[in-house]
Amino acid sequence: MKRCKTRDAQFGALRAGRARSEAMMAIELMPLAELCERLEYRQRLFLGHGLARLGRLIRSAAKNNDRNRPQLVKLQKAFAAFREKFTAHMREEANVAFPFIRQLESNAVRKTHARISLQTCTAHLEKQHFEADETFAELRALAENDCLPELRKDLLRFEQSLHEQIYEENQVLFPRALAVSRA
Repeated sequence: MKRCKTRDAQFGALRAGRARSEAMMAIELMPLAELCERLEYRQRLFLGHGLARLGRLIRSAAKNNDRNRPQLVKLQKAFAAFREKFTAHMREEANVAFPFIRQLESNAVRKTHARISLQTCTAHLEKQHFEADETFAELRALAENDCLPELRKDLLRFEQSLHEQIYEENQVLFPRALAVSRA
């Protein structure tokens, strides 16, 4: 348990410190490879650890309050489904999309084939982003009235990180990668 608390403290400290420095960065000017690295780092740290932390909090809240708060049991099941699906999504990005985008910038792939593949891939990932956003809104709604304040706060914090990640991928990375594939 002590190890989890230490990791959670590190996660919180890194999140607070990175938020300030990220505001100064011009992500639009980053090379695609660097932007991919940044997004992968955030997936591992913020989203990966955030998912683990939320899972522990929800599991603990549901276990300790299942008789008084049946909504927490529903939240636990819905979160487990979200976590499984979103983890698979992050794996797909890390193993397929990000490496492919890095190759684009290094001219390691033929542009015509790359453009078609990238259009298909980004459309698929953007659809998954939309679904993740919708699902997380449902999770937040489940937690709205029948949840502990600490858990609601962590859900909101995670959702903010999720929105930042989705925004940078959909509005910065994918359009820039598509532009490179057209060049």
